Amino acid sequence: MQNTKAAATPILKDSELREDAGGHNSFPYREAVGALAYLMVGTRADIAYALSVVSRHLEAPTKRHILKVKIIFPYLNGTRDYCITYERGMQKELVYYSDADHGG
Repeated sequence: MQNTKAAATPILKDSELREDAGGHNSFPYREAVGALAYLMVGTRADIAYALSVVSRHLEAPTKRHILKVKIIFPYLNGTRDYCITYERGMQKELVYYSDADHGG
């Protein structure tokens, strides 16, 4: 994983995936999705959407689904140094936005 090219986003559109690309049936799909879920909960909320897409196919993943999981890892490798830093005496306030309306 050290030598892989970093991905710009953690997920690609289906139209951006090649038909013949992907993995094979021996790829540990469930284990990879589980490891990514553990990572997402603890430290990497930016992969939440990509993980929700790939976790829909745990029963019978196709080559296309395996490729989607494999793309998340180069994204993580390329964004390894991204973090939120809190320092004592910071003048800026923490600002966050939400699109939730609590059920309308």
